[in-house]
Amino acid sequence: MCTHTSCPVPWHPPPPNTHTQKNTKGALVEVVKAGDIKPIRITTKDRQGGRKHITSIIGLEGFSLDPEEVAGLVQKRFAVASTTSTLPGNNNPGKEVLAQGALAAKMAAFLTEEFGVAGKHIVVVGK
Repeated sequence: MCTHTSCPVPWHPPPPNTHTQKNTKGALVEVVKAGDIKPIRITTKDRQGGRKHITSIIGLEGFSLDPEEVAGLVQKRFAVASTTSTLPGNNNPGKEVLAQGALAAKMAAFLTEEFGVAGKHIVVVGK
């Protein structure tokens, strides 16, 4: 039943930008966002001629995930050093999670398992 008192329609389908996911505490929450959902972007960058790699995760705020807490969980799960940094520019208010190593595919699986983010909302660029 519709919760609006003046609405003649008995039921409304959920908006297209509604999805259910786990928050950093493990509880299931329904997230409703206006506009299109921007995917989480996972990129791997080479350092020192391909010997060392850095994996970055951008766009966690759109899924109500705290980058600081995700960085802590990444450290424990993959036994790597990870940190957060502010995105450059005035138009990017979010933060990115940086982790040592080429972990792009593992990070995508981690976000799906741990937080319930659907695979269609994760874009992996690089290895």
